[in-house]
Amino acid sequence: MLNMFLPFYAAIWLIQIKSAHSAALDSFDSNTETGNGYWESEAQGGCTVKIGDGMTEEECAQECLDRGDSCGGFEVWLPGIDIQGHCYVFNKPLDELNDFNCVRFHANVDCKKYDRKENTCSCSGSVEPGTSFDFELRTPRSLLFAALLTVTVVLSTINIVFMAYANCCKARSKGYKAVKYADTETD
Repeated sequence: MLNMFLPFYAAIWLIQIKSAHSAALDSFDSNTETGNGYWESEAQGGCTVKIGDGMTEEECAQECLDRGDSCGGFEVWLPGIDIQGHCYVFNKPLDELNDFNCVRFHANVDCKKYDRKENTCSCSGSVEPGTSFDFELRTPRSLLFAALLTVTVVLSTINIVFMAYANCCKARSKGYKAVKYADTETD
């Protein structure tokens, strides 16, 4: 009976994890005017900062969002046959990503470039009284996964206890009794 529920729990995990990942990437546009490529690195006076290796596009998008308004986009470099790439974020707002501020843009088909969409940055200024806001609660993916795993373990444990109890009750209803075997020696 427990095995019957495992595909269901696995499907819930995948749906939750996929929705957490795609939310970050939805804030970016891959159809950019400059095409795929990268800006000169920060070490050489440019706008590109390396975040890490082995990252997906969704993870890199979240890294950019975590930096607030100062991140105007990112690129994921996928050299050769790598499945996950090298994440680089652009440390200037989108409207400041140009040859003047970032030294130079390098076109490269292996660098999947994303620009931040309009109206995805936080705003500052005065707010009219009575203005309502929509908030999105963002939970770190590792915490979300841990919570889903905990729920799955708890539900699986409840299922096992229930099945053991049901089997015990079924045995009692059929008139089975516990038998104690005596230790006997054989010649």
